[in-house]
Amino acid sequence: MRMNKYLGFTLSLIVSALLLLAIFHRQTGAPLPPPWQTHLSDHGNPILFNLEIGKDSLNTAIAGLRDIPSLSLFRDRDNTLRVEAYFEQPRLGAWRGKIFLVLALSEEHKQALYARGARRTALSDHKEKVSLTKADTEQLGNTFIESLTYIPAMRLDESLLEKRFGKPSQIIHETDQIQHWLYPQRGLDITVNQQGNTLMQLVSPAVFDQLTAPLGNQ
Repeated sequence: MRMNKYLGFTLSLIVSALLLLAIFHRQTGAPLPPPWQTHLSDHGNPILFNLEIGKDSLNTAIAGLRDIPSLSLFRDRDNTLRVEAYFEQPRLGAWRGKIFLVLALSEEHKQALYARGARRTALSDHKEKVSLTKADTEQLGNTFIESLTYIPAMRLDESLLEKRFGKPSQIIHETDQIQHWLYPQRGLDITVNQQGNTLMQLVSPAVFDQLTAPLGNQ
């Protein structure tokens, strides 16, 4: 018990220090690049808001976004598990919005988190949300980012998207109101909702086919 309290206190100090460093850096450094300036690192990983998919950790995101996320595990109707970090008020300067990160964990690790889940909530379409224990949450700080989803506060229409991001390699119509603009070389899927917010999802280009595979059934 004492060891758990010590680990929790130590993690809190580390996170606080990261946040203070990030605040100082943001106040004295350059503003964040706009979301359409996504690019690939030398390792071929996409970068958005200075976060590199597949390389940067949850702790790096906490420091860079200057926000403490809520972490949950989700079980989809096909029993796929994913651990998600939700940043409700990330500090993005002019590019206000919300950010969701999926963490890169082994299937064995996710199954163990699910088994130890503190609380389970049934969602629609046979999905399930599982609250993680405090001990498990404290161990996820060094986990790499597997994917990043950005939902801008402003609505981006199609003409602005094409002007900023360029023509997509493919457009898939999920419904009459929802389109997916695909940029596989950048690992980018932009969901254009005629009645709602735009959504940008970023993954490694190497696994982009896995992200878009469900759209092939549309």
